[in-house]
Amino acid sequence: MSEQEIEERRARFKVDVQRLAASSVVDRHVIFGDCYILDKDSYFTLKEQIADHFKIHPPQVVMVGSGKLGFSIAPRKRYRSFGETSDLDIAIVAPSLFDRIWEEVFKARGTLGYWPGESDFSVYLMQGWIRPDKLPSARKFEIAMDWWRFFDALAASGEFGPFKIRGGLYRDWTFLKGYQNRAVLWCKADLEPVVPVAEAGAEMQESDAPPVNAVAGLEAVVATAETAAEIQETGAVAPGTTVPDLEPVEARPERHEIDAGPRTSIDENDRNESKA
Repeated sequence: MSEQEIEERRARFKVDVQRLAASSVVDRHVIFGDCYILDKDSYFTLKEQIADHFKIHPPQVVMVGSGKLGFSIAPRKRYRSFGETSDLDIAIVAPSLFDRIWEEVFKARGTLGYWPGESDFSVYLMQGWIRPDKLPSARKFEIAMDWWRFFDALAASGEFGPFKIRGGLYRDWTFLKGYQNRAVLWCKADLEPVVPVAEAGAEMQESDAPPVNAVAGLEAVVATAETAAEIQETGAVAPGTTVPDLEPVEARPERHEIDAGPRTSIDENDRNESKA
């Protein structure tokens, strides 16, 4: 598609962000709806191949991010168009698979001990999803090795374009939708003007009630955020607030050691890549 077509998709998204609840926007544009980078048949084939490998059902596989929308809604890359160096980000929603990998990680912890990504793994686990780049080293953890080999091979096939394909695993739809919902809420805040103090005072005198806007609603998100990681990832942080410099929502995972044979033609400059 051309940049003009992406802009049309972006404009339709913004209209829905302004007129609909965030949860409805997530359903219409992220969970359902057409896929930007793949036609209907190719998108289903991708979902089917992933589902077959992990022994789940195709509806449990969803593309998210700029590959799905045509642009990103991550806080630090909001509305950036899908490009040649972009990845196809896949969300897998499978309780049984999630629990099995979680259990295997628990067992591995007893034999492998602490691993570099353990703290980050725990943070994401509390948010209901598993980032494979935060698992123990692929050379020591068979599940991680299988994950990277599969997605590397899927991308190397070229069947879905010259893009890396990366996946994340969610416990259930509540966590996936909640994660996407936060990004949409901040998009909503960007599109709804903040009421000036003087104007707000006048409105309060006339209506005996404070003005309501998306930013005010998001203040509650900031106030109740349980971790600095959540604040940083969602972008739900007031101007001037200082939080640790954590990775953005769609941060590319770190490289991982994997004994998977010769390298493929996948671009080696992207951080979300396993390495030999």
